[in-house]
Amino acid sequence: MSQSLYSFSLPCKAFSANHMYYKNRSIRTADYNAWGTLVLELLEEHKQLHDMADMWRLSGGIWHIRVNVNYPQYLYYNKAKQVSAKTMDVDNVLKPLIDTLFGKFLDVNDRFITVCVSTKGPGATHSIDITLELLSLSKK
Repeated sequence: MSQSLYSFSLPCKAFSANHMYYKNRSIRTADYNAWGTLVLELLEEHKQLHDMADMWRLSGGIWHIRVNVNYPQYLYYNKAKQVSAKTMDVDNVLKPLIDTLFGKFLDVNDRFITVCVSTKGPGATHSIDITLELLSLSKK
């Protein structure tokens, strides 16, 4: 099984799936549209992502994605030294990120994602660390 691996970081806050839509999921929020535009601009710096998508279109395969959301330390911990309620549920960042990265940027159907791991932790600033792995199922 051959593979392609690429890791990168987006210097922005994560976005919660809870704030993507309103009116019974029929209308996207302005905040989601603005976040999506920012993320698409940040992704343009990563030519390797397009190369991976082109490789996938030629040979097929499956995707693995690992996401770590970093919060500034002062936001990550509350006064009781516990994880703060100001951080999102670890899975809430996945839907908007995957829809933007795979659906809009790479034009790859996210049904080909077979492994998705999400973590969160303290960092220096808000950022999203992402590792994408493309695994070819063909035997060569």
